[in-house]
Amino acid sequence: TLALNYTDMNRKSKVSEIMAEKLIVADSHNSFTQIMDFFTRSKIHHLPITQNNKIIGIVSLSDVIRYLGRVLEEGKTTSISEISSGFSLDSVMTKNPYCLKTTDTIESAFEEISKGGFHALPIIKDDETLVGIVTAIDLVRWYDQMM
Repeated sequence: TLALNYTDMNRKSKVSEIMAEKLIVADSHNSFTQIMDFFTRSKIHHLPITQNNKIIGIVSLSDVIRYLGRVLEEGKTTSISEISSGFSLDSVMTKNPYCLKTTDTIESAFEEISKGGFHALPIIKDDETLVGIVTAIDLVRWYDQMM
């Protein structure tokens, strides 16, 4: 059918067409308070971790919630300063996350996210510089616009 062919053609569109380009990024030295501030003030759910503009990891809001859950289960920590002092972004983030290149297709983003391991894909240039991110929400919005 015509609609199916139109959608199939658009699945070959590049991820660079739907990626978020205005990124908030952290580096591995950011504190717990700074990371929480990024999530709450910016209303994001995934935070790329970079070093020299290259992605070295990604942390999700769910990762931070799991960290908080572990700390609170121990029952010893009650203050933000205590929670912060035990926080290591390196131990919470997903290191060397799977990335797509700007030339990869939206279809490849669907395939990777549908595997269920994560809900966001950093987008890099050929020189591995971080230039964007595509999330499951971006894919749902794109699909909705195509229908």
